[in-house]
This record gives sequence, structure tokens and C-alpha cells, in this order.
Amino acid sequence: MVLMAGALNPLCSICIGIDPKKDTWRVKVRVLRVWDMFPVGEPSKPYAIHVVLIDVEGVKIEGIIKKGMLKKFRGELVEGSVYMITYFNVILSSGAFRATEHGFKIVFNSRTKVVPDSGETIPTIGLSLKHCAEIRMTLGESDFLIDMIGLVTGVSTEKNYAKDGQTTRKIELELTDDKGKIRCALFGNYVDIIKEFLDSNGSLDWLPVAVIQYAKIKLFRGNVVLQNVMNATKVLWNPEIPEVASFCAGLSLHGIDPCMPLGDIDDGIRHIHMDDKFLKLFPRKTLHELHSTEEEGMFIVLAKITGLVEGEKWWIKVEVSDLNESAIFVLFDFEGQHLLQSSCKELVVSAKVY
Repeated sequence: MVLMAGALNPLCSICIGIDPKKDTWRVKVRVLRVWDMFPVGEPSKPYAIHVVLIDVEGVKIEGIIKKGMLKKFRGELVEGSVYMITYFNVILSSGAFRATEHGFKIVFNSRTKVVPDSGETIPTIGLSLKHCAEIRMTLGESDFLIDMIGLVTGVSTEKNYAKDGQTTRKIELELTDDKGKIRCALFGNYVDIIKEFLDSNGSLDWLPVAVIQYAKIKLFRGNVVLQNVMNATKVLWNPEIPEVASFCAGLSLHGIDPCMPLGDIDDGIRHIHMDDKFLKLFPRKTLHELHSTEEEGMFIVLAKITGLVEGEKWWIKVEVSDLNESAIFVLFDFEGQHLLQSSCKELVVSAKVY
């Protein structure tokens, strides 16, 4: 239940302090994202509008305009613009697609006022970045949408994806940062966003940087991947922002070279010639150097697989050797099938037979 309070406080509140104790809050915020929510299979019948707002402190909070208020607020909130918003309800934030980590969300009601304002000091993008290692550590279980900056090192062909009797278009990106790589699956109209960028840039002999905002972490065939949320996810190509500049500087420090052609990824496998450009993408190390390094990241190692240690249907541990040292590597199904020409499940079953 939302409690009522007295007169409106003339001072603006910051988003971090908002809670359900009153409905006379007054916030000055920038609109970062606006999207419609539709029932499954009914894209022409929106039942709510979701918004992501950010204040001068960089604190983000999600807002929701329910079906009964759509007519009142449709078009009133424009991405990038700043508003003074007053008189709204506040409820607990929950669900598996939370766009911010704020514990509450704003609900627009019939008394809510939205007035255009200025706010040059309010952040314009509001990234909450996660790197590959942090994303993989979730094991595919997270209720929060995430942002990521990645070097696009591979792209798949367009495919049709069927689920629950419906077919949609799908394309995959391979995103790489200084902590590793991860796949990002994009469906529906997002396929056009990717193809339009690739078509407009011709045959790329360099790797673009993509900023993916409001993406969902999923577990697909034993691999942690990213996936777009329809209408919510945002894709930015090579934006000139400090976060991207810092990201590119980090790639250089880790020896990752973006001056190479874009690879093709299909059936979970990345196809690219093992030429000098590929070998410059990541730093090379011996197993001895790999054992002694304290760095986190991706490295190229020349070694021979000498045995299968253990595994399950979607991952295996293999012993590798470069003549001087040995190590245990973990291969997930995509990489295992590419290297060994057999799925992890098939390898584990055959090992148990013998």
C-alpha cells in the first residue's frame, strides 16, 4: 500500500532515496530509455510503457506507465530529454527483467505531472557496465538487464529461429573484451540494426566496438550468453563516449589488435583464418607464462591436447601440453566441438565406455 503525505516538498529528491512511504516525490531526471511492452504474439496491443530514468547523481530507477495511463503519457517522455516529475506512486521492483538495480520503481498515475526541464549535469547514457567474466559468473541466472562494451570479433549469418510455434529472425555477435568473449543473440528487428551497420560499412577490415544496453543474461546449451529484450535493448556502434575510449585503451594494454577482418560465427563456431591478423588479436603465452601470470583475459597458447580428464554433456576438462609444461583446460560445447570435431556429450560417453 502506498502511504499518503502532506504538501509537496519544494526541493528535488534524488532517486536513491525514493520509497513507497509517500506519493508526493519530486525528481529531476533524464529519460534514458522508453519502450512498449506487448503480450506475447500481439505486437500491436501494448499493455504498458517502461522507462529508465537517471538523476544528477547517476542513480537510475525504472518507471512504468500502465494500460490505463497510456493515452495520458504517450509521447510525453522523450529519450534524452530532462523532466521534472512529481506526484507518483512507488512500488517494489521485482521480476526477471529489471532494467536497474534500484529496489523500487515509479508508477505514473492520474496525478503525475511531467514538465520539461534542463539538466546539463545529468548523465546522458548512464552505463552500468559488466565485463565478460562478471557475466559468466552469473551462470545465466540474473534478474537484471546489463550493459556491456565489446569488440565485435564475429557475426553469424541471419537464421530463422522457431520457438513455441512462432518463427523469428536471429543473428549472433561474438563480443570480446579484456576478460574474455561472449555471444549475444539478437532477434526480430534487431537483425536489421546489425545488417544495416554491416552493409553501410562494406567489407570491414577492422573490428567495430558495440555498446549493448539492457541485455538479458541467459543460459543456452550450457553456455552463458546475452540476448536482447524486445524493444528495450539498445545497440550503439563506436559511440564517442569516455567509456568506449577507456575500453579501447584497455584492449591496447592487453595486446588485443582490432585491425583484423570480422570473423563468421555459425553453429557455435568462429570461422577465421589463422593468419597474422588473428594472432595479433590476443597476446601469446606459453603454459609456463600462463601459470605464472596474474592477468585476467584471453591468450593464445600453442599446445597439444593429450587427454580427457572429466566432463559432462556440455563441458569437458582436457589435459594439454606444450612439451615444457602441462595444464588443464575447460572447453564448453561450442569450442569443444570445433577443436575435437565431436560434442562434449559424445566425448564423455565414449570415455565412459572405455
